Amino acid sequence: MLLVVASAAFGQVYKWVDDKGRVHYGERPPPAVKATTIKYQSRGVAPAPDANVVVEPSGIKQYQVRGRTPHELHASMMENGPFNEIVMRRVYAEIAWDYKWKFDYDERDDGKCRIAKFSVTLVTTITMPQWVDSESAPPEMRALWPSVVAKIRRHEDGHKAIGVEGANVMARRFAALPVHESCDALSAAIQREGDRVVSEYTIAQSAFDRTEALKDSPFKSD
Repeated sequence: MLLVVASAAFGQVYKWVDDKGRVHYGERPPPAVKATTIKYQSRGVAPAPDANVVVEPSGIKQYQVRGRTPHELHASMMENGPFNEIVMRRVYAEIAWDYKWKFDYDERDDGKCRIAKFSVTLVTTITMPQWVDSESAPPEMRALWPSVVAKIRRHEDGHKAIGVEGANVMARRFAALPVHESCDALSAAIQREGDRVVSEYTIAQSAFDRTEALKDSPFKSD
């Protein structure tokens, strides 16, 4: 039995920058554009947060699963697991991620405004299975369960690594914003940049799910 977290279609994903400086992700970059290959999980760990970035520990939500065998546990997860809108079905686990930013402004005597200091915070919540009747299962199944959970969690941690990368990109773009004619204008520019990064990295998260599904059942021993 082949069990997947998301899509089973394994295509190559590329990242490129257009002539307006916007980052794009996709499986077919435009002709004559320099593109880099994206291999999220091959990096192993998330990038270190930049100086203005805070990465909060992931909150954990759990849903209950029951069973004595891999088949029964899989069926329970597919019945009770979170619904993934990318693949339009229930999956083993899912991560919700959000960026929060906070700014202090420096308004000059001439009314112009610049950023004095700021922070970007990545907040994540991971929904994972909780096996509630494990005591009735055979010892070998109970011994296997921790590795099953670890495989599922690695996929969600891959999503978090992308989120950290996005937070770093957002912080760098905020830091590069020039002096604006007013603090209202600067605030609007910050919102535009933040929304743009969220949009870009939402695409990156979807690409990750399309290309980084579990290739083997998580119940298969390593």
